Amino acid sequence: MILRFNQDFHQSYIQGISIHETFNYLNYEEVKKIIKQNTLNPQQQQALLEILESRPTTDAYYQVDYRNTDYYVIRWLRALGSNVEIILPWNLRQEMALEIQKTWYLYK
Repeated sequence: MILRFNQDFHQSYIQGISIHETFNYLNYEEVKKIIKQNTLNPQQQQALLEILESRPTTDAYYQVDYRNTDYYVIRWLRALGSNVEIILPWNLRQEMALEIQKTWYLYK
């Protein structure tokens, strides 16, 4: 999984803490490379690269190894709310977007 945190949140809450041994910082160029290597669908790859290019290069990116069935990871991502963006995997990004939309409709 690739996650993005804005610079302020990263500096205040993420940088310098030990979350998990598989939680590793990536630079912007490494993220581009991972997207190109791991996104086989050309439309999804292009969409992700455009999203990446639209984000500030000063944001912080992390790669996280996780089990698809690990509900704790999903709960943690939900708790972070708008302070985190899932870049990869595409399917999880889409699932979270749909869940956020459903939640928004509850409060609309």
